[in-house]
Amino acid sequence: MQIGSGVLVDPWGPRGHVRTPTAGIVSETPAERLFLERLQFLDSVNEAVNGTTNIAETMESVAKACTSDLADWCVLWLLAEPGHDLDRGDPKVATAHRDPSQVGHLSALVESIASHDREVGILKAGGPRLVHLQDPGVDLFEEIGALSSEQLRELKATSICSAPLNKRGRRLGTLELGRSAGREPFDGTDLQTLSATAARLASTFENLRLMGRQREIATALQRGLLPREIPAPDGGQVAVRYWAAREGGEVGGDFYDFFEVRPGTWAAVVGDVCGKGPDAAAITSLARHSIRMSAWHQDTPEQVLAWLNHAMFPVQDAIFCTAAYVEMTVRESSSFDVRVVSGGHPLPILVRRDGSVTQVGQPGTLLGVFPDATSDEVRLTLGPGDLLMLYTDGITDERPPRDLTPEALADLVRAVRIDNEGVEDFADVLAGELNNISPIEDREDDIALLAIAVDQPA
Repeated sequence: MQIGSGVLVDPWGPRGHVRTPTAGIVSETPAERLFLERLQFLDSVNEAVNGTTNIAETMESVAKACTSDLADWCVLWLLAEPGHDLDRGDPKVATAHRDPSQVGHLSALVESIASHDREVGILKAGGPRLVHLQDPGVDLFEEIGALSSEQLRELKATSICSAPLNKRGRRLGTLELGRSAGREPFDGTDLQTLSATAARLASTFENLRLMGRQREIATALQRGLLPREIPAPDGGQVAVRYWAAREGGEVGGDFYDFFEVRPGTWAAVVGDVCGKGPDAAAITSLARHSIRMSAWHQDTPEQVLAWLNHAMFPVQDAIFCTAAYVEMTVRESSSFDVRVVSGGHPLPILVRRDGSVTQVGQPGTLLGVFPDATSDEVRLTLGPGDLLMLYTDGITDERPPRDLTPEALADLVRAVRIDNEGVEDFADVLAGELNNISPIEDREDDIALLAIAVDQPA
């Protein structure tokens, strides 16, 4: 066989991408055919690895790829990593069989192995192994891993190929492949292929675990930047929702808050700090606490945003913030006197009891960019059945055709509100509608929303 681009030396290619021939095949020998088959196998494993960022799904996909041609059955073990929520519990396992009628049988055999025996078998499996079960004197447990001699006989295994998943001097798991009677036994080339695959998987699972821990840390930090509880004012209901961006590995800059300023007066705020990571987290914390302190100092809504701007400007470092701030005072007539200001933030959406909808407020200037920020206060009254929603631009700023204009979002909010009197139901249904437009888990920006509704008369 002649390949126009020359001899392929590294089957994985640069950065883990499998190299494939780029020119026509002129002739083909059995050895060359085997070489191409192994390339195709590595390519299928590579697709399985790149197709998901979830450990369990990756394991399932890899196990299926291993049984597409190379093996009759596959068992992929992954040891738990103590001390991390992501990996607590028994060793993870994925199985696959070429014969659909044997899938359940293989899975049942594997599940019957006690957790301790799984760990012992995986750890004692040693280095890459190639075992033909017709060979006399083979200690199957020592040679192969967690599967016992009796279980291998039930699988009618005649040839086993096993390779450890090692990374940074640690055993992460084991990849075991088997062939049954009627097929050629595994050979040295198969063992080399499996060893390369195991090394690739070890790096993949290590990276997925690191990503998982990073997400856990980011989630914990994000929780610390948001209020743990949202109080309910007399005569009103409040619902909040927050969704992290798709990556989820860094702390986002979206935030919300709802707190009592003084008896009978409450404040609601939704903001968005540009960027992600530690810098954004620091500014987010600064913003929330600056707003609270200013409000508790009895500053007007305009002064609250001005104070936030004053606190941010000296440390801006190209980081700015937008925010919508609402102060509401309970009236005896089951309504709220409301004052709204915005600092470069999407304007709140107001849905009246009669179904009319409008955006409330004036845009104002970005916070932390200029020495002096300006915002114009708008006053209104929320009556029974009215709803006011504050949100961040993660809801609207999607790539066409999945983006939403503020007007389109207002129409959507109106439609959802008409059919949902309870503010929690409203938030849930709206989340579902937004997810239908563009899956929330795939969005590239965080989303925060806060909805306030005045109770209907009894």
